[in-house]
Amino acid sequence: MKILALQIDPIETLHPFKDTSYLLGLEAQRRGYKIFYYTANNLIYEDNKLYAKGYWLVLSENKHDYYNLLSSEIFNLEMASCLFIRQDPPFDMAYFTNCMLLEKLAEKIYIFNAPYAIKNLPEKISPLFFPHLIPSTVITQDVDVLENFKNKHIDIILKPLYKAAGKNIYCSKGHDGNFKSVVDMLLQDTNLPIIAQKFLPEIQKGDKRIFLLEGNVIGGINRLPTSKDYRANLHCGGKLLPLSLCRRDYEICDTISPLLKKYAIDFAGIDIIGSYLIEINITSPTCLREYNILYQTKIEEKVMDMIDQKVKEKSKW
Repeated sequence: MKILALQIDPIETLHPFKDTSYLLGLEAQRRGYKIFYYTANNLIYEDNKLYAKGYWLVLSENKHDYYNLLSSEIFNLEMASCLFIRQDPPFDMAYFTNCMLLEKLAEKIYIFNAPYAIKNLPEKISPLFFPHLIPSTVITQDVDVLENFKNKHIDIILKPLYKAAGKNIYCSKGHDGNFKSVVDMLLQDTNLPIIAQKFLPEIQKGDKRIFLLEGNVIGGINRLPTSKDYRANLHCGGKLLPLSLCRRDYEICDTISPLLKKYAIDFAGIDIIGSYLIEINITSPTCLREYNILYQTKIEEKVMDMIDQKVKEKSKW
C-alpha cells in the first residue's frame, strides 16, 4: 500500500480550486496513494522515531465538500511511502525545527522537498548565491544603512525576510516621509533583518513565476500588478497571464539548476522581474492551478510522475 504523508496548513483553510497542495494530493490519491494528513505542530519525536498526530484523509473534487477526515491516529512516518512538506511560510523557528526533525526521516523515505534544503535555503536568502542575477540588495537591521540605501537608489522595495504572498511588502519612492516609520514597523514586527532591493520598474510588465522540476523548466506564468499596486502576487489581486520565456529566463534557470539538484530541491518556483532573479520558492511553491487554467493542462501529472519515480528508487535502498 502506498501512503502519502501530507504536512500542510489546516485542511479547512485551503482554497481547493486554487491550492497546489490540494491539487498534488488529489493526483496522488488518483494514483492509489492513501493520504495521512497532519499539521506541522503535530509532529512528534520519541525514542529515535518520528510520528505525526493526524487523520486519514480522502479528498474530493466537490467544491463545497472537498475533504473527508476519517480515523485519527498517531502515525509512524517511517511507514509512509513519501512525505510532502507543504505548509506555507512564515518561515520561523517552528518551521526550522520541523525541518530539523524531518531531516533524519529523509534517510528512510522520500520527502518533497528535502527538509535540509528548506531549512538552509529560504526563498529570499537563496538568491544571494547568485549576486550577478539579483538587483542591488541589502539585508540589515540597521536603520542608517537602510536610509543610505534609500538615498542611493531613491526608489526601493522593503520586505520581511521570511513571509510570503506579498505580506508586509512596502514600496518607497522618491521623497518618502513615512520611510523611517515603515522601517521601524517592519523591524519591530519580526525583530529580524529586513531585505531592501532597488525598485524594478519592469514589474509593470509582470512578475514571472517559472516552475522547475529536478532543475528543469516545465512551465511558467506571468502575474501583472493592478494599476493601484506594485505587487503582482495573485493574493494581492495580480492578473494572471500566459508566459513566453525569453533567453534571459532560461539563462537564470540554467544558472541556478545545479544548486537545486545539489540540494534535492525537486520542485521550485522561481520569481523573475525583468532580467533579475527575485526569489527561489521551495517551501511550498504555488500557482500550478493557475498554470492549468491558462494552458488547459494538468501539470501536476508531471510532478507526480517524478515523485512516483523517486518513491520507487527509495524503496530499492
